[in-house]
Amino acid sequence: RVSDRRLSDYPYRYTAGIEGMVCSRCVRNVENAFNSADGIYAAADLGKKSAKIYSKTKLDRRKAASLLYGTNYPLTDIREEIT
Repeated sequence: RVSDRRLSDYPYRYTAGIEGMVCSRCVRNVENAFNSADGIYAAADLGKKSAKIYSKTKLDRRKAASLLYGTNYPLTDIREEIT
């Protein structure tokens, strides 16, 4: 569970494409996979097949993909949002 949900505490923001989400349980599984990491808060969007990822440190594709490893929801792409 994410203890810090204050988005202003997360200077890095990403949008990640996620394959395989088809229901609300899938969304929870993706969110739980990302949110299991320290310094990351994520919210998945079933309709867009993506997740918004808020991170306290830089996040690269390898790290993002590794968080989803074993979930059956592969990362298709990730891009940093410039704010």
